[in-house]
Amino acid sequence: MDAQWQETFRARMRRFEARRPPQPGELSVSIKVRVVSGCFHREHSPRGYALIDQLLSSLSPSEPGFVFEEHESGPELLVYLALATAGVTLAKSVIDLGSAIIKARSEGLEKAIHPLIQSR
Repeated sequence: MDAQWQETFRARMRRFEARRPPQPGELSVSIKVRVVSGCFHREHSPRGYALIDQLLSSLSPSEPGFVFEEHESGPELLVYLALATAGVTLAKSVIDLGSAIIKARSEGLEKAIHPLIQSR
């Protein structure tokens, strides 16, 4: 792996943990939703990000435990997993946001008008 990427990632996780340190029984992780082709950046996927923004605005500002990061290769959620005797759990809001990201990418692609299609 690229050393620069690793250091950037570590710094991002340190910033996340500095906002609210993990509580006992929590583990900080990154959930990356990577695109297969193209990019999934706000400038190139406005319809998709409108759906994501709608969900983000509906969450309580005090919603603890996750951060939404934008990347051209796809969004990333920095979250805390709750470690319990029954396994690992994610907050419902994190699961909903992950689902919204995947839905936004799909709907954004369906509604997008591609230059190649227009020229035919």
